[in-house]
Amino acid sequence: MAGHNSVKLQVAYWRRFVPSLQHLRRRIADGDLGALYFLACYQWDGEPPAAAFRATSGGIFIDMGVHEFDQIRWLSGQEFVRLDALVADVVPESRITSDADSAQVLCALSGGSTALVSLGRRYPLGDMCRVEAFGARDAAECRFLWPSDGEAVLLDALRRQAESFARWVRGGEPAGATAADAIAALRAAETASAALPR
Repeated sequence: MAGHNSVKLQVAYWRRFVPSLQHLRRRIADGDLGALYFLACYQWDGEPPAAAFRATSGGIFIDMGVHEFDQIRWLSGQEFVRLDALVADVVPESRITSDADSAQVLCALSGGSTALVSLGRRYPLGDMCRVEAFGARDAAECRFLWPSDGEAVLLDALRRQAESFARWVRGGEPAGATAADAIAALRAAETASAALPR
């Protein structure tokens, strides 16, 4: 999206360039799964980032959750209507009081579907991201980033994203996330943060 100043901006939501997620999005859009009941999006890191980063990252919804919120909008074609958030009340040995180790958000979407965002800082097998989609006719699971090949998937998606942006700059069609997409994801993350029990 170039906007009124004709500046081309593509936000680095790299998951839009993962082939298996693109395939799932097409299946949802084409109605292969039937009416979409539920999307579940999981992002669990192998281990937490440095304490200094966590203290200033904005918390788990801003740091990690924006990717899931963007992914839900992109996959479903729907907007968020309601968000209810909870954090796990488990205290690990090294607690960062300003940032939860695990949080979940239940989402109501504008087309009548529901979604779940599941975030965690500690997954013993390593970094992991996956999506489950449940429709009236079929269901699908997409483990698009798994500990055994996660770095390769990420690097391939980043390459595809850069190539897509280069094509757009040379006159092709835009394919990545826009500033409006990033604002929508950030608003959802801020809403989830504000919905946490105090």
